Amino acid sequence: MKLADILLILFLALLSVSSLFGVQALQERSAETDGFARVMYQNELILEIALGSSDYTIHNPSHVLEINGDQDTFKVTGTLGPVTIQRANQMVRVIEQTSPENICELQGATNSPLKPLTCLPNELVVRIERAPSETDEDAILS
Repeated sequence: MKLADILLILFLALLSVSSLFGVQALQERSAETDGFARVMYQNELILEIALGSSDYTIHNPSHVLEINGDQDTFKVTGTLGPVTIQRANQMVRVIEQTSPENICELQGATNSPLKPLTCLPNELVVRIERAPSETDEDAILS
């Protein structure tokens, strides 16, 4: 192996590691502590969960199975069975569900729009969105 090959390998390894830390830093900067989590089942909005308060909005009651205010958990419909979402520390995570590899639970907690929770076996997606502020202007100008 030549010196140029070794230098190329070291450069690519350094670039990979720095990219990983850059993406993680970007996710942390984009965190929404006063935003909300939109729970979608089969591309239909069924539930919105406020991250900074105890508020929530049910958009489709037939898919929301149970809400436990004491534990701050929300049980919603999934294709393979119920999916339980927990709100804690201004973040949401899947704590219980039925799927072959339990990938939904392994994704951990999120409050970043760059890191949605995706549970494909249950056709469920939890996206984080920014709460609209009073200073936001309409994009359509007259």
